[in-house]
Amino acid sequence: MESYSVYMHTNKINGKKYIGITRQEPEKRWANGKGYPNNRYFNNSIKKYGWDMYEHKILYEKLTKEEAEKFEIKLIKNYKSNQTKCGYNIENGGNSTGKTSDETRRKLSESHKGKKNYWYGKNHSIESRKKMSEANKGKTISEETKNKMSEAQKGRKHSQSKKVVCIDTGEIFNSLTECANTYQINDGTLGNWVRGKCRCTHQYDFIYYDDYINQYGNDFSEETRNKISKDIKNCLHQKDKKIICIDTNETFNTTTECANNYNINYATLYQWLKGASRCTHEYIFVYYDDYVNKYGNDFSEETRNKISKGIERGGNPFLPKKIVCINTGEIFDNVKKCANAYNIKRETLNGWLRGRNKCTHKYTFMYYDDYLKQEKESKVAN
Repeated sequence: MESYSVYMHTNKINGKKYIGITRQEPEKRWANGKGYPNNRYFNNSIKKYGWDMYEHKILYEKLTKEEAEKFEIKLIKNYKSNQTKCGYNIENGGNSTGKTSDETRRKLSESHKGKKNYWYGKNHSIESRKKMSEANKGKTISEETKNKMSEAQKGRKHSQSKKVVCIDTGEIFNSLTECANTYQINDGTLGNWVRGKCRCTHQYDFIYYDDYINQYGNDFSEETRNKISKDIKNCLHQKDKKIICIDTNETFNTTTECANNYNINYATLYQWLKGASRCTHEYIFVYYDDYVNKYGNDFSEETRNKISKGIERGGNPFLPKKIVCINTGEIFDNVKKCANAYNIKRETLNGWLRGRNKCTHKYTFMYYDDYLKQEKESKVAN
């Protein structure tokens, strides 16, 4: 049976203490002050004052691991050696439990925030990305490892998981996966249904619990659930966006409703609305909210004709903004295309374009409209 010792180091100058346990010979564990590379705070103090400036005491010997850890926890608490002003311990003791003190966790968190983070403002070079990609190509995870990972996650609630409600039965599930497994539905399919991305084809209807509460409160009566189920079957899902036909001024509650009315393929209409492809229909369609955000409640025929003609000429005000690379003169239809061309994260590029962060790329990027405006102002000034 392994035997453990409890020991204490005391700084002779400032009185700060370090308390620990070991199953080795204590002197061997201490290694003349070189045995604490993982405790940067204590290690730096040893380098500053010297190992001889510490008093070393073995407090208890021939203990079991559990007994040693209990003493360690008690002594650290009594001497408050996990507080910076009193000692050098960075944990509460009992290493087998892995509990780090609140103060230590706070310090670790603060030391990695913002500009203190070693990776702040940096990006992997194209060469580095290629090397990382090549290094991971062909790697596969064994079935044994997959099973271990699966078992480790079973019964745990994911931090991002959202509750799901089955409208027809009133059942509430802790996660989308749990609901999908119960009704033998593909996770991705169920996810699309509850997000309103496509129409539910199951005999039952599903909705995120939070969306239900936000819309209907805690009313889970059969009458309310039947009403919601009927609305979903009629494509009035809370996540779907209203559509407006610019030419006729008709509004539709969903993409499906609009597509059915004009005999357009759903996917095709969706691509037109997103600006992924140019509208080839005789009429022009946009999301209702986009229209209102841009033009308010001005639905006059004059305004709508102006918008329609502009879109036909390729000047759709609802499409994503064009981007220009100042150095090369290249123009991109949207942020995604520009980011892909230069291997930049879209979020990073958006931050540069909106002026939230300083551009760290060798090239400079601007919204094309802002660039033209700047050029125009420059010519006027000259």
